[in-house]
Amino acid sequence: MSSLGKPIGVAVSGDRVFVSDQAANTIVGASLAALLRSTHVIAPTAIVARVNDPDLMAVDENATLYTKCDTHSVCEIASNGAITILASDFQDARGIAIDPTRHLLYVVDRAAAGGTSYLRTYRLK
Repeated sequence: MSSLGKPIGVAVSGDRVFVSDQAANTIVGASLAALLRSTHVIAPTAIVARVNDPDLMAVDENATLYTKCDTHSVCEIASNGAITILASDFQDARGIAIDPTRHLLYVVDRAAAGGTSYLRTYRLK
C-alpha cells in the first residue's frame, strides 16, 4: 500500500486488509486479492474509519476492528464504520488480540516510565 503517513497496525479479514495510519488518524482498507495480484504499490481503496491515534489492531470474523482510539480509549469499529468506545481508562492501549473461542478481547495497557503495565480482558458480545 502507498499513501500512508505513519502505518502502525495491520489486520486481515477475508478479502479485506486494514491498516491504521496514526499520522492521518484513519483506518484504511484494501482488497487482499488486489494486493496479492499487484506487482506495484497500490493505494488503499477506502477510509474505513476516522479515529484519533489508532494503533495496533485486531479483527474478528465479522470484520469488526478493535484498536486504540483517542488518548486513553479502546474502540470497536463495526464493518459499517460505526465506532463504539469500549473503555476510556487506559494509560496507553497497545497490543490487541481476540480470543474467538472465549469471546474475549485482550489489550495491553502500557504504563509510563516507572509505572506498571497490565494485560486487560473484555468480554465481547
